[in-house]
Amino acid sequence: MNVLSSRVVLRVRKPSDVLDLALRFVVENRIPFAKMALIVLPPGVLATWALGRASGWALAWAFAALFGLLAQAPFTALASRLVFERDVPVLAVLRESARRLPFLVGVRVVHLVAVVVAASFFVVPALFVLGFALFLGEVLLLERASVSAALTRLQRLSAGAAGDSVLAVLVLTTLHAAATVLGDVVGRAIVADLLAFDPPAAAWESGMGSAFAAVGFWAFLPYAATARLFFYLNVRTRAEGWDVQTRFSAIAGRARGDDDTSNPSKEAA
Repeated sequence: MNVLSSRVVLRVRKPSDVLDLALRFVVENRIPFAKMALIVLPPGVLATWALGRASGWALAWAFAALFGLLAQAPFTALASRLVFERDVPVLAVLRESARRLPFLVGVRVVHLVAVVVAASFFVVPALFVLGFALFLGEVLLLERASVSAALTRLQRLSAGAAGDSVLAVLVLTTLHAAATVLGDVVGRAIVADLLAFDPPAAAWESGMGSAFAAVGFWAFLPYAATARLFFYLNVRTRAEGWDVQTRFSAIAGRARGDDDTSNPSKEAA
C-alpha cells in the first residue's frame, strides 16, 4: 500500500469526519459503486424478502446480517482501490473478491459464533468482540492475511483504538438500522404519494419486516463498507504515522517544484 499515492489526504480524523468523508467518497465515485451495487445487491434483497414471506422476518434478518457482511467484501475491495486509483474495473474487483469468498465465509461464521457466545454472557463482551473484529474484512481482503496472522494484526490494531472500534460499531449499527427503517418509510411514501396506490403495511406492523425495509438494509452496504474502510485507514494513520509521511512528502515535493497538493482529485477534507 503506497500511502503517498492516495487520492485521499491521510490524516487522523474524528469519527464524524470519517463518516462525512466516506459519504462524499461514495458520492464522488457513484458510478463504480452503482455498477457494483447492481450486481451484488439485488440477490440479497430478493432472498431477504422471500425468506421473510416464507419463514418469518427473524430468519430473514439473520440471513441478511450474515450475508450482508459477505456482500460488503466487493465494496471494501472497490473502495480500497478507488482510494489509490481513479479508474477501477468493477468486474475485476468482483472476481478478486469472489476468489476470497470461501475463506471469508468460514471466518465470518466463526466470528458470528464468537459474538453470540459473548452476548450470552453480557452485552459488553459482545461489543468487545465486535470491536476487536471490526476490521476483519479489511485485514483478510486487503492485507491477504491468514487466520492466525489476521488475529495478530487485529490485536495490534485494536490495542490502541479499542474505544474508536467500539464507537464505530455502535455508530454504523445505528445508521444501518436507521437506513432499514428509512427504506420502509420512503418506499411506502413513493407508493402512496407518487404512484397513488394503497401502500403496504409498515414493517413494524407486518412482522418487523417488508420488501422496502430489505431494500434499505442492503442499499446501506456500500456506504457501510466504505465508512469501515476509512475507520481502518484512520486507525492505521494514527498507528503508523501516515499523516507524517505524506506531510514530509508534500514538503519534499514543494522543494522540487512538483507539489501535487493542487491536484483537484486529492481529497483535502
